[in-house]
Amino acid sequence: MSLRLPQNPNAGLFKQGYNSYSNADGQIIKSIAAIRELHQMCLTSMGPCGRNKIIVNHLGKIIITNDAATMLRELDIVHPAVKVLVMATEQQKIDMGDGTNLVMILAGELLNVSEKLISMGLSAVEIIQGYNMARKFTLKELD
Repeated sequence: MSLRLPQNPNAGLFKQGYNSYSNADGQIIKSIAAIRELHQMCLTSMGPCGRNKIIVNHLGKIIITNDAATMLRELDIVHPAVKVLVMATEQQKIDMGDGTNLVMILAGELLNVSEKLISMGLSAVEIIQGYNMARKFTLKELD
């Protein structure tokens, strides 16, 4: 099963560099951009040589940490897509006790690739199907 790359039917109508999005694609790109901000923050704090972050929360309390769950819990997050990712990191913290930075970084990288695929013309449904195929293959290989 291969994924097709559709051609843009309106390619000759607009000036070079013009981007046109459907409502769904535009919202997806905005959500990916919001998550990318937190992804960049968590990227530099991962691993044994990861940098600590200084966070001042809404009460004025200063927190120094390199744990993604703590950083995200103390930030005032309003974007719905970012809130979903924050819930995923909190669940990782509850289930495993660690690995919250990995959840943020892995999700951010998958979304960066998804953004490139959307710009190539793939739909969100096709990208999800591809990720599900990759998940099934990975789980089969790990067993």
